[in-house]
Amino acid sequence: MKRGLVPLRGDELVEELLRLETEKHNALVGFDSDAYEAGVSAQVRLLSEDHDLTEAAGASVQAVSRLADLIRLNSLLLINLNSISPYFAFAEGGYSSFGGLNQPSVGRVRLEG
Repeated sequence: MKRGLVPLRGDELVEELLRLETEKHNALVGFDSDAYEAGVSAQVRLLSEDHDLTEAAGASVQAVSRLADLIRLNSLLLINLNSISPYFAFAEGGYSSFGGLNQPSVGRVRLEG
């Protein structure tokens, strides 16, 4: 477990993931890439902590089903947004285990003039 936090009970973990996924959904619908990135980072951080995911899934089957449906919907919304606007472009570096964006290294360009 990281940062000395008490692990969430199974149903609490699923509800927190559902809350974060709902925030991501609202960010996608509201075209707010910063809020979407914050939601993804929070989910990655939460899932990198020490939790019994099997217990969590069994503790709240209906919430897991709602979460799965919302994840599918958000995935489709994100694909759609990426097809019409570079504003929601995928992060090339992906996410670290701490929930932050891994920025790809960019080489320097020297201009002579």
